[in-house]
This record gives sequence, structure tokens and C-alpha cells, in this order.
Amino acid sequence: MSKLYSKSLLFSLSFLLASILSNAQQKNIRFDRYAIEDGLSQSSVTGVVQDNLGFIWVATQDGLNRYDGYDFLVFKSIPEDNSTLPNNYLYFLQKDEYGHLWFGTTRGIGFLNPVNFKITRINRELFPGIRGYVFTHMGFDANGHIWALSDKYGINKIDLRTKEVEIIKSINENAGFTCMF
Repeated sequence: MSKLYSKSLLFSLSFLLASILSNAQQKNIRFDRYAIEDGLSQSSVTGVVQDNLGFIWVATQDGLNRYDGYDFLVFKSIPEDNSTLPNNYLYFLQKDEYGHLWFGTTRGIGFLNPVNFKITRINRELFPGIRGYVFTHMGFDANGHIWALSDKYGINKIDLRTKEVEIIKSINENAGFTCMF
């Protein structure tokens, strides 16, 4: 192999390696911080979800906030108005397969349609079998049931179609539920 070919190959490999390393360097990541002064209803955030339209929803201990990239729109409870949040203290926030946003509060469960902002309360008035007021975690199963963890009564397995509720107080004699998946 000629010296010229070796130098050319060495230069090409060095150039290729330098190109790879320069592209592998860490990119700068930008974080924006938002506070009450920016329109957020409260500084203790309990959940964050992006809806199917691209808006960011932030659950706090004092309301639900929708962020459009510029401003916050705040949703709060009016106790005597069933079309508002059940309570302002939200424990969790999650999105279902239809894009609805579900949240647990200190006065029941609720969900919001992010397209028309319609809020529906899931409480004892609509579902008399529900036990508990404070709901801290929730999940969905393949059969359309909601599994909602209350702070004192265990798990409420809720069938939205029939409005039947099954209470699960213990599993294998263990009753100290703190979360579920």
C-alpha cells in the first residue's frame, strides 16, 4: 500500500470520525418555567398531559389549566354547578383513548372533553355505589371499566354503561393500596 493512499485513508477516517463526534455532541435543551405570575392557577402541579389537539393541560392543587403556548385558561370548581370541576384539588390527570382528560379530586372523579370543555362529574349522584370522596389514582381496562382508587374505601371498579360499581377493599388480604397501574 502506498504512503499516499495510507495518508489519504487516514485523513478520510479522521474526517469521518470528527464528523460523527461533532454530530453526537449533546444538543442544548431549553426549559421554560411557568408560575402563578404567568397565569398558572397554583404552583403545586399534580399532573401534566398533552391533548390530541396539542394543548398542554396542567393539574394543580387549585384547578385545571390549559396552556396554548401563550396563555393559561383556568378551570375551577363551582360547588353547586355540576358542569364544573368536582373540586379544585386535583390528584392526577390522564388522557383516555378518546382524548378525554380524567382527573381525581377531593370530591370525586371528573372528565373533560378538551374540544368543547364539557366537564362530567362521576360521583354518588350519578353512580350511587361509588365509595369515597378523595380519588388519588385511576386506570382503564379493555372492557371500558374505570378503576378508581379512593383514599379510604379501596378500589372502585366502575362500569360507565351500566353504572354498576364493585368495591375492592383488599387483594390477597392486603388492603393498604397507595397506587395502581
